[in-house]
Parts: sequence; structure tokens; C-alpha cells
Amino acid sequence: TAVVNEAVLTGESTPQIKESIQRRPADEALSIKQNKGHILFGGTEILTCSRAEGKGSRFGPGPCDGCVGFVLRTGFETAQGKLVRTIVHSASRVSANSKEAFAFIGVLLCFAVIASGYVLKKGLEDPNRSRYKILLNCSLIITSVVPPELPMELSLAVNTSLLALAKLGVFCTEPFRIPFGGALDTCCFDKTGTLTEDVMIMKGICTSSASTILQPMDMAQEVQYVLAGCHSLVHLDGATVGDSMEKAGMQSVGWVTRGTDIMQSLRGGRSLHIHQRYAFSSALKRMSTIVITQKSEFFVLAKGAPEVLQQLFVSVPDSYEEVYTELMRNGFRVIALGYKALPGSAKPSSLKAMKREDAESALHFAGFAIFECPIKPGTTDTITLLKESSHRVVMITGDNELTATHVAAVTCMIEQPPAFLRCVDGKAEWVDGLGQPVSVSDRSSGGHALCVSGEHLSGLLKADPRWLHAWVARVPVFARCSPDQKEQILTELKSLGSMTLMCGDGTNDVGALKQAHVGVALLNSSLP
Repeated sequence: TAVVNEAVLTGESTPQIKESIQRRPADEALSIKQNKGHILFGGTEILTCSRAEGKGSRFGPGPCDGCVGFVLRTGFETAQGKLVRTIVHSASRVSANSKEAFAFIGVLLCFAVIASGYVLKKGLEDPNRSRYKILLNCSLIITSVVPPELPMELSLAVNTSLLALAKLGVFCTEPFRIPFGGALDTCCFDKTGTLTEDVMIMKGICTSSASTILQPMDMAQEVQYVLAGCHSLVHLDGATVGDSMEKAGMQSVGWVTRGTDIMQSLRGGRSLHIHQRYAFSSALKRMSTIVITQKSEFFVLAKGAPEVLQQLFVSVPDSYEEVYTELMRNGFRVIALGYKALPGSAKPSSLKAMKREDAESALHFAGFAIFECPIKPGTTDTITLLKESSHRVVMITGDNELTATHVAAVTCMIEQPPAFLRCVDGKAEWVDGLGQPVSVSDRSSGGHALCVSGEHLSGLLKADPRWLHAWVARVPVFARCSPDQKEQILTELKSLGSMTLMCGDGTNDVGALKQAHVGVALLNSSLP
């Protein structure tokens, strides 16, 4: 296991856990995109690493008890090499937009041709004037129009912008994109960590009623186990580091990390050890762990999107959908919690080989964890300023559509009631917040702000691949989007001729950041 800082590549300063490749199915093909949790990328900083204990590894111990790795790429093919190549090759383009420069030169050339034509005409009318001097003067007029210092001035403008950005704590890897900033007409934002604060606040646990929020400390032991043992947090330099939502959940039940994959309760002798971790997947929208307690009991702990985990539970309350829908409508981030006890005869070696599908089946519903993410100061003023300057503002987030539209309304990104896309038999239908159909046509939104979720978008694109191209310019909120869908949305906006900006802070935004004309990655770390 290794803990790395990938901020140089993704813009996300939260350390990431990298698990051994041996923990994935042997018959599964390796994918750089899908198996990021098993790959160390060049240029990232390794904060800590530990080798497998006992007989869990097929290889011998590495140097200095480190991890044993297999080299996949070298040189410019590594993640760091690609970044260096981008910087090196963009250096020759540190200038203003070449099209604008040529247009400027073309205008000057027109005046020069007119002026030299006039001089030539008048000069030829005088038979005593030297024809050589006339042609020389015409040539000087044409060649003198373009100032020789123009390329230097254009480069100086961009370099001055680089210095100004550096003073503001902004590091630019592709300076040729700076002039694009003056032509932007569409600004896209991620939600969590971009429009809202990085810090999550744990509000409590809900089970059968959205109006009844219980404190995690008062819940059953299994519920506390899920919050304390199902996460990707690491113990580094005497502190717990990782995702702010997971830290808030662990703190709410009074648990702390005590070492690699070891958690301990501050209110007694209870402890948990993560025996196996199935990392969070954007495609699956869930994560799970297999833990062992101080009493040598084994549990499977899981958390994820409510609509995803609902299919994995043995049974759910009748008001399951109503509760999490109401909570999301109020702007909360809602995570479903689940667990199951494994038989006492289970052996650690067999649990290591357990498939994810088997571990995450027949779970018991433990409740909804409710988190609140305050909106950053200045977010509403910035959005309002962008709209007043005729910029189109779009939210592209992986969060639930009800939470996304609530934040969009609070920040004045949308001013009309939302209408949500539903894919029914390959056709698009629109409903309001209560699920009632609303009238939305190709020409009119019917007084609603449109919201498209990634799930229904995928269904529509299978039936009509051109649907997104036709509607992307009219949708201000995209929710439950995977990283690939975020990138696809930016691609479609660019294909319509929009000059786009993407602002995000996490690994899920990397593809979209690269696809936009201007990509802004926010770092969580404070400036020196």
C-alpha cells in the first residue's frame, strides 16, 4: 500500500491510497483509466508506503521494506513526461492568438498596398522621376507597415500575464491559452470543493423520516462501524488525512486512525482493522471494506449513492426513496450506509480472494449519512458578475441532481424552477421536482431551468447519439456525471463554437479541464 500526493497532475492535494494490483481479479484486463487506484504515476510524491505482511505477496520484500512495482511507462510516455512535453512544446506558442495577429497584419497590409499604389500612380505620372526610387519607396511602404517588434510585443503581453498570475498564486502550464481567457463565453464549474467549501459538516443520520435526524453517537454499533471503517483515510505524520466527508463521518462517531488501516474509538477499547478495501469507483458509485473487530468479528461495510445501494440491500423502509429525495432537495449530500456480518468460520485468506460482487451483496440498510457543504464566500457574487457580463454559467457535477439544482438556485446560477430529464424507452421526458411532467420543447424550456443527470443522458445517447449536441447549449446543470461524461459535455460545447472555461478541483475533472479552452484546477493547500 502506498499513499501519494497527485496534486501536480490532478490539482487535488488530498493524498490518495494506492492498493496492490494483486487485490483485483486476475482475469480482469488492466486499464490505466479504470485502475488508477493501483498505479503510481510519474511526477507524484510518495508520502508513505508499506509492503505486504506475511505471505500475501508473490514477490520478495522490496528495498528498505518498500513496495515492489512493475514499470509500465518510461520517458515522455509517463504522466510526468507528458506534462513536461506539454510545457516544452507550448513554449514556442507563448504569444497571442496567431489568427488575431495575422488579421491585424492583414489590415495593415491593405492600407500599405493602397498607399504604395497611390505613390506608384503619382510617381509614374512624372516622367522625370527615377523609376528605381519609385519602386524602392513602394517596397519600403509595404515592408514598414508591419512593426519589427510586433512578435516581441505579443510575447511580452503573454509573459506579463504569466507574472501577474504567478503573483496571485496561479501557475500556468500552457501559456498559449491565456489569450483565450479574453474570449470566453461559457464558464463551467464543478460543485464540491469549487462552488462549495472543501470542509464537510456531518449533520446526522436519517432512517425512516427526513425530519428526524439522529446523532451518529446514538446509533447502533454497526452504523458507527460503517462511518469509522469504510473509507480511504490514511494516518500520516500523526494526523488523519483524506477526503473531508470521510473525516467528518469518522469524527462524528469519535473514532481516529492509529496506523495503516487501523481505527480506534476514543470512548473505549473498540478497534477496527481494514482487512480488504474495494476502492470507490465513479462507475459503480460506491465503495466497501471488509473489517475485523477487536473481538475477531468480520464485517462488510459499504457506502454509496442511495439509488445504487438500494439494489444491494436485503430490504429497505417503505419511505426509502422519499427520505433521501427530500434531503437532497434541501441541499444536503446524502450517502447510503450498509453492512453485513460474515460468518465466524470465515478465514482471512478466503476473504482476501472474495470478489467485490459477493462482498457487496445482501447488505443490511444502516441509514442515510447527511452532510452539509457550505457555499464558499464570494461564490454567489462571482456567478452574478459572470452572468451580468453575458457569460453563460454551467454546473457539471457528480453529485445528485436535487442537491445540484439546490446549490445552483442558492448561488443564482438558475432563477427558474428546475426540470429534470428522464429517459423513457429511449425518448426524453421532463419532470418537475415532484415528478410531474412539464412541457419542454425544442424551442422553449417552458419557464424551467433544465437539469440532466448522467444516468439518463447515457440512456438517451444510446438511442440518439446527437441528442447532447442539440441540447447541451440549453442545459445549465449537469448532475451525476462521470469523468468521461464531463469531458464529453465540454467537447460538445466546443463543437458548437463556444469558448469554454472549466473550473474544478478533483481527479474527476481532469478530462474536462484538458478539453476546455481554459482549465482551472483549484488546489486545497494554502499559499505560502
